[in-house]
Amino acid sequence: LTPDRPSRDLLRELALGKTVRLEYDLLLGSSRDVGAYVFLEDGTLLNAEMLKAGRARLDLTRQFVRGREFWSPQEEAKSASLGIWIR
Repeated sequence: LTPDRPSRDLLRELALGKTVRLEYDLLLGSSRDVGAYVFLEDGTLLNAEMLKAGRARLDLTRQFVRGREFWSPQEEAKSASLGIWIR
């Protein structure tokens, strides 16, 4: 683990060596940018886990399919001053 790369470390902890399923987002509105949701075999949505831990933030510049379900985990991380939301 590297203290200067906590987001990468969490992603490695959650997904390294595991089988994942990608679900691509069709509403990003750009032919260059592709977004994806990453699921573990047990159905855990890694994108949401990263938000819950304060290791990611929502991209508010685009509309995407699962946008609404990501608001709550991000707001909870902000309220708890987790990860990138440390005050």
